[in-house]
Amino acid sequence: MEQNQRKYKYHFTSCTSLYGMLKDYSMNNPYLTMWATHSSFMNDSSEYEYGRKKCMEVLRLYEKKANIPPEKSIFKRSRKQLEEFMTKDAPFLISLSSNIESAAMWGMYSSNGNGIALEFDATILRKEGLLKGDNSVEPEDCIYFRSTSDVLNEYWEYIKATHDALSYFSNEEDGNIQNILLLDIASQIKHRSFDYEGECRIVVPKGDDTKFRVRDNAIIPYIEVKVPIEALTGVIVGPTANFEYIRKSIEMFIESRDLGPLMQPLSIKIKKSEVPYRG
Repeated sequence: MEQNQRKYKYHFTSCTSLYGMLKDYSMNNPYLTMWATHSSFMNDSSEYEYGRKKCMEVLRLYEKKANIPPEKSIFKRSRKQLEEFMTKDAPFLISLSSNIESAAMWGMYSSNGNGIALEFDATILRKEGLLKGDNSVEPEDCIYFRSTSDVLNEYWEYIKATHDALSYFSNEEDGNIQNILLLDIASQIKHRSFDYEGECRIVVPKGDDTKFRVRDNAIIPYIEVKVPIEALTGVIVGPTANFEYIRKSIEMFIESRDLGPLMQPLSIKIKKSEVPYRG
């Protein structure tokens, strides 16, 4: 699928979270550690269910328009199995955005404009990949759903390639690969009313390395994902935050990392958001 052409992607968060991401950074662990949250515990827990249903609708319409014969139909052969897997083994997600100039994004996802946004070089993220155990995962731009036919027409080649891959990995031995491909698509689909977010998602399949944390009086499952530190190019301080206070605290924290004699100090630009947001 054609990717959003903007060079940078942003993760709206807090200084508390940045501390958690960088506290273990060292010469032996040259990564930023991010948390992929289970899709049922995102801000809108119904998003993945919406994406799952729309994913199946699009693939079904594709089979009809492409005249896929019954013996190659995903739905006639394994629809029930796929839907059960997509429900039971929902993925873990990290959200990024292309829209750093959105007042709504600062308000909703960064402590009412008082938090921060991490700036990532999307080229490095896609070139180097992100590490989850021994596997690499890449960020994918969201598909903002208008209608089944509109999405099919706009992403025909992408959907065709995906369907071909699903058909190829159709036997029992390759079933897990087929399932992961569908999870990836379902996790990219969002309702069109969210298109102002310009969201890009890192989709992490369920594994044996799930951890838990407490948030908002709930126990939240997550998976750690290692991000190459060179992909982090900047920190944008929220429009309602005390810029000098936060800038100094981040700079001192970064300088405190024990990098050893063979590593260069982190070079991360810290700047204030210019969005006219007052909270």
